[in-house]
Amino acid sequence: MTPLKTLWNAAKKELPKLLLQGAVSALGFLLALSINGWVEQQKEINTYHSMLSAVRTEASANQAIVNTSYKNYFLAGMVIKEFRYSTATQMLGNPLFMKYAATADIQLLNDYVDHLSLANGYRQVAETLMLQQPATPDAVLNPSGWLQSVEGSWADLLPAVQKDVEAAAKLKD
Repeated sequence: MTPLKTLWNAAKKELPKLLLQGAVSALGFLLALSINGWVEQQKEINTYHSMLSAVRTEASANQAIVNTSYKNYFLAGMVIKEFRYSTATQMLGNPLFMKYAATADIQLLNDYVDHLSLANGYRQVAETLMLQQPATPDAVLNPSGWLQSVEGSWADLLPAVQKDVEAAAKLKD
């Protein structure tokens, strides 16, 4: 037998083993890669749930403000605390949160931020108008007319605020 033929016979015997080792290595690599992807996805989902918990906590605090400040003092013309919505705003700007949030939850949080910021704006304008000097006879400069308009719009907004706050406090994972 020639040396070349001997080499060829040895290679034929080893080729299936080499192919099997290559296939096992490739399969192991793909398995490790998919496990790593799954672990990363679980980390993202856990982070999303933490973010959602922070939004619910903020909404619960705002619910307390509705119950203790708005319900008790609004009709008397005074509201002690403003709503906080910075957590919801940050979550709406976070790509990870947006990746996992349901469309209905995103819409709810948009309404939540919109209504709370509007309620805070009405509060600030009403407070400024209440602190103005006594009304002048001139209707254009009379802050009491403006105050009634602001308070009317503010009162119309409060049911939506309460609904949004309650819904945000109950967001599901």
